[in-house]
Amino acid sequence: VSQSRYGGLDVLRFDGSADFMSVPSSTATFNFIHTGDHTILMAFKANVANSARRRLLDNCINNNSPDGNRGFSVAYFNDFGTATPYSKIGQLIVNTNGAVRVNSYTGDNSYPNDTYCVLTIVGDPGTATDGNRATFYNNGSAKSETANAEGAALPTQNASFDLTLFTTGGDTNRTFADGDMCELIMYDSALSDANRAAVENYLLAKWGIS
Repeated sequence: VSQSRYGGLDVLRFDGSADFMSVPSSTATFNFIHTGDHTILMAFKANVANSARRRLLDNCINNNSPDGNRGFSVAYFNDFGTATPYSKIGQLIVNTNGAVRVNSYTGDNSYPNDTYCVLTIVGDPGTATDGNRATFYNNGSAKSETANAEGAALPTQNASFDLTLFTTGGDTNRTFADGDMCELIMYDSALSDANRAAVENYLLAKWGIS
């Protein structure tokens, strides 16, 4: 990981080759993203794809597989019929080796590569309605969402791995993402529209993203 600058501010730059950051012993601290309402906001840029399902935020999936160990992940997707590779965002919540998955993702071309943006995910993994399990925003604008849940909408158990940025959470067969992380904010609640917009506007103004 190297330090770079964007808009006059320091950013973390990941080169897509063995670069990542982690929060050690973080399982209990971030358990809320598996088990209840949450809001995640990231100001970031992802560069040209260098691996499938590039993980931006992860503390669950081993072996780069959605059927791996239990936990939570936010990743770029290039499957499900995407015409432009790596242009949609997905949120995966996996319970016990893929037995139960809550898998939500945006429509095609929602998050283009090589472009700074503010991603917001408002999650409610326990809801019975597929389409209400995650709401995605790009720079404050809501994006289409498709749920691809396997099994019931059950929250996962505690994850097995540390929280990581720009890589998979497990130690086996890691893949690495390429890009910049400007700022990450996480809440253990689903922010109201007004509060979400206030935080988004703060990030957009701070980082000069439009």
